[in-house]
Amino acid sequence: MTQILEFLAANIQISTAAIIYVLVEIYKKTTDKGYKYIPLAGALLGVLFMALYKGAFNFEIFTLGLISGWAPTGGFETIKNLTSKGE
Repeated sequence: MTQILEFLAANIQISTAAIIYVLVEIYKKTTDKGYKYIPLAGALLGVLFMALYKGAFNFEIFTLGLISGWAPTGGFETIKNLTSKGE
């Protein structure tokens, strides 16, 4: 168990992406509203998780968090959903 926790801490971006993926899937199963903003929310959660883990906030932490949060939901989906005409 210690080795697993050490691996997750060393690879925090992967851990963050996995946590956000699980949260997004839970959200999708429990509601049918707000799908348009799921990728954006994932990106913001990634930044928040990374800042809390590192205990600081700078450009590097912002970009790592953004990538970690956006990866499970898809950057393309964000742009597609925000620019689509229909709800």
